[in-house]
Amino acid sequence: RGFKARQGRDALEGSRGRYLDILEQEGRQEAAAAVRNDDLRPHVLRTPEEIRRLKANFPGLERHVFQSTNQNKSNTVSDDESSSPTPVLTAPATMAFSKSVVRLLQISKDFAFDYANFVGPSAPEATGDVTFALDNFLRNVVAEELMRPLREARDAGQEWAIEQALQLSVNAVVLSAQSGEVLRMGADLCSSGSASTDGRVLNRASAATFDRARQDAEDALFSACSTKATKSMDRGDAEFDWAPAPSKAVSAPSEYMLHKEGPASFLRTTFPRLHVLDEPVREAMHFTTCQLISRRLLKQPLDPRVRKVHLVAFLRLDKDLAVLEAFAVDAAVPGLKDTFAPVRQLVSLVNGPGGLTQILDEVRRWQEFDQVDLHNLLALLEKVKDPSGTLSSFVHIRSDTNSRKKEVDAVIKKLRELVNG
Repeated sequence: RGFKARQGRDALEGSRGRYLDILEQEGRQEAAAAVRNDDLRPHVLRTPEEIRRLKANFPGLERHVFQSTNQNKSNTVSDDESSSPTPVLTAPATMAFSKSVVRLLQISKDFAFDYANFVGPSAPEATGDVTFALDNFLRNVVAEELMRPLREARDAGQEWAIEQALQLSVNAVVLSAQSGEVLRMGADLCSSGSASTDGRVLNRASAATFDRARQDAEDALFSACSTKATKSMDRGDAEFDWAPAPSKAVSAPSEYMLHKEGPASFLRTTFPRLHVLDEPVREAMHFTTCQLISRRLLKQPLDPRVRKVHLVAFLRLDKDLAVLEAFAVDAAVPGLKDTFAPVRQLVSLVNGPGGLTQILDEVRRWQEFDQVDLHNLLALLEKVKDPSGTLSSFVHIRSDTNSRKKEVDAVIKKLRELVNG
């Protein structure tokens, strides 16, 4: 009898690796199909029965709700399940994650169930063996297949859409939070014990893998937002026309700023959807994008393709800037409005009643115009000092055009001394 038992264990050990490979291969195929068939849109539970099944099969997953009919506002997705109460879901409920998350979790549970039955739930080493294999499956199969579309797109030089990258990031957060629950479920399948310290270590390892996946998705999201912001600023030749007719109205922002594909519309339609991200990531996304737009505004009149500048163009820039600053205030991100300070200071210097000579006062320069680059200001004013008489467009602000021209010439001369000195 003892010989037969040893022989049986030897046979088991001899086939265990092969059986585990088969389970992983089947799981990978199913996981790849789940990700491939996912449209990367929030999963909707349309009936009370769907909500009941979700709660029964995946405890804790109901915390990651985007919006339910019994809620007045959406929730932020967090990988800390203890930080927020479990919501009461009412159909239809829009979850933060997409449909592939549910399928990936089910595939992981099936893997654990099949392997536990193969090992023998009552075997002394069953708990550690099953949780270790399940941890590897989560890290090497589920996380890898989750990120495969993004990696393939990146390798092909393709840009992901903002919505796709955002949803992938949320999916990774949810799977990171649920990995511990999956490992506990694997341990519960075995009667030889419960999850131990080793299980908690494995939980941290799985969660760390999904956290890295989340970071990759967030990198793609940063890139997608930057690309979209850059495109929203593209206006073709109009971007380099800084010599508008004096009679052109300047009481409203530029058409491109308010266009549905323009920067203001892009900011107001895209960034409210980022509330599902962790606050530091969401705020960093705001700062990065607004800084990109601010730098683009500063660079436009300095571009070599801009041959002359009418200072009246800064009246329109003032209106455009006010729209962007209003978004920054409404976004409720501390300090976000300051990203536009370099542009605002330049506009205030050009349009303000104190005149350009304010920049020559060292005290005022440091107090009010500390973010105005003197090299850039000099390059800009040298384009204004154009023999074709560009300053005539500024007559409605300064009644004495000749005095204004002399002022510009004097400031240019002094700036050259400051820059070269």
